[in-house]
Order: sequence, then structure tokens, then C-alpha cells
Amino acid sequence: MNPSDRTHAGDPAPEPGPPPEDEDPLGLFDDSNPFEESASPVETPLLEESDFDLSASLRDARQVIDQGGKATYTVLVADDDENTRRILSRYLTSAGIQPIEDNGKDVLRKIAQFKVDLVLMDIVFPHTTGFEICKEIKASHALAHIPVVMCTAKKTKESIVKAAGVGASGYIVKPFTRETILEKITDLRKKQAIEGPPPSLSVQTRPTEILRADAVRVPGAETVRLRKEAALARGLQVPYPFLIIDDERLARHVLKVVLEQCGYAVEEATRGEEGLEKLGAGKYSAIFLDLSMPGMSGFEVAATIRSRPETSAIPIILCTARTSKEDILSAAKLGIRHFIKKPFTRETVLEKIQAALGG
Repeated sequence: MNPSDRTHAGDPAPEPGPPPEDEDPLGLFDDSNPFEESASPVETPLLEESDFDLSASLRDARQVIDQGGKATYTVLVADDDENTRRILSRYLTSAGIQPIEDNGKDVLRKIAQFKVDLVLMDIVFPHTTGFEICKEIKASHALAHIPVVMCTAKKTKESIVKAAGVGASGYIVKPFTRETILEKITDLRKKQAIEGPPPSLSVQTRPTEILRADAVRVPGAETVRLRKEAALARGLQVPYPFLIIDDERLARHVLKVVLEQCGYAVEEATRGEEGLEKLGAGKYSAIFLDLSMPGMSGFEVAATIRSRPETSAIPIILCTARTSKEDILSAAKLGIRHFIKKPFTRETVLEKIQAALGG
């Protein structure tokens, strides 16, 4: 975190004051009830919370969502400052919300792993920005529905407008109070309860469920089944690695987890051009290819692969959210018969590998 993004002991608390209406186009800005932070927030009255009573609206929101079947509402707190993460986590815990902490280096994986419902995130990180992370979240088919609330000391017009532009659902200025944090979360929880889960994502099929089941907690019976699947997979002729070409990091990670657990070697490319370079330098048993990517599209990449004698015979499995009649016909013209529709299950991936390589 940049030093200018923190409030230090002895400094006067900033007086944010809401920006003019035209500078906050989506009403993201929230600066109600600022407090003065000390250099040691763990030992200050900020964490003496026994006198705080949850508002009726918060209790109502918790009741509505808990009745939907999910035992605990989970919020990822992403901030490179440990004290800030600790304060926010304490606030959330006091409201019956499960906090998951991250310093900004592993946000996407933790969102998938812990089935996060909402993200509270700083803007300034040592090696990236909250804006970039938010863009990745919103670009992911599996994660785009998750609200992201920026929680930062930055209150410029540029920052607020940029937050709106990358898809943030809220903007809270430091220093903040517990009431401000919980009220914002309450509003978004109510909205989620009304709208329900995104229609394209089901508990059985979304990629985050694959990641949770395979990479994090695999029970004994599941382990036995995975070994059987791995044995079947090793029976195929797979002398070379699989190549995944997809600009979406989470999609690549989930697919890689599935393939590696079945004993396959995997390499990745984030763009079509990079994938073609790898194909020119090495040998691969099959290619998992997305259609929608910056630069070369998936179909352009596939056409180039088919035009090269050394790669023309490599099986291509399209792994994409696009499965329209036009896309299927375009794929057929390139000799591509295998589609995996996002979101996908492990079983679907294995079936398509069997079909592409096993006959």
C-alpha cells in the first residue's frame, strides 16, 4: 500500500466530503461517520464493539439469505495492510459474516476456493491495483456476479469514476466506521437475495465448485473415484502435454487442476499469439481453446493451427461460453467437433478428452 493511502497516528482525520454529483455517476461514494485511526488499531476503542447492536435491516438481510440454504455469508477482505484486514474482519465476524483475508496476491483463487459472496478491496497494492483485480473478477464468467466494494483512502473523481468503470458496486472512503461497512454490505446482500444466483451458474456445474472439490477438500470416497478416473486417463495415448489457450486466469487454473489431478501434464497460454508460439516450439497432445480473447480470436487461432502441417492433426477442444449455432458451424468448418461449455464439470472435461483422443 502506498503511504499516502493510510492514516497515521497524530494525523488529522481527513474530511472527505462527497464529490459533486456529476463526479459520482453511480452513487458509489460513501464517507459517513469517519473516525480517526491510530497507529495501533488493535488496541484502540475501534474494536471494543460490545455496545454495537446490529440494525434491523442487517438482521433482516441475514435472515433472508440464510433461509436460502447457505450457512454463512462470506466476504473476502483484500488489503495489503494487516491492521486494516484485522479491523474489517472483526467487524464482519461481529455481524455473523465469515471473513477471508488476503493481501492482494491471491484474490481470485480465494474467491473460488471459499465461495465468496462479496469482496471488500483496497485500491493500492505493491504490485497491482484493486482496479485491475476487479476487472479480472468481472471478466470471469464464474465470478462476474460477485459484488466488489472498494475500501480506500483515495477519494478523487478519477478513482470513483474508474471504480464504476471496472464494475465496482460500492466505494467506501477510509477512515470508516463499522456502521458504514455493515450498512453497505447489508444493501448488497438484500439485492443479492432479491435477484438470486446468476442463472448460468449452478451449484453442480460452476468452475468454482470444481476447484473447491478437487483442489481443496477431497473426501476419501472422492479420492478413490479420482484415482479410477486417472487410471482411465493414463490408458489413453497422451505422450505430450495439453495446451490451454485462454485469457481468463481462473478458467485456466480450474481446467489445469482437473487435468493435473488425472495425471496429465499441462501448459498455458494467455493469448492466441502466445499459444501459437508455444505450438511452434513444442509438441502437444491436445489443445483447449477459448473463443473470446483479446487480439486473435479463438477461430483465428484454430484456423492457423489447421493451416500448419506440423499442428494440423492436433485435436482442438473448444472451451467457451459461446455455443451458438453459428459458432458450432464455424468450428465444424475447421474440423472441430468437441465443445466444452463454460461453466463445466470435471466429468465433462474427461468425457471430451476421451472422445477427442480415444476414438
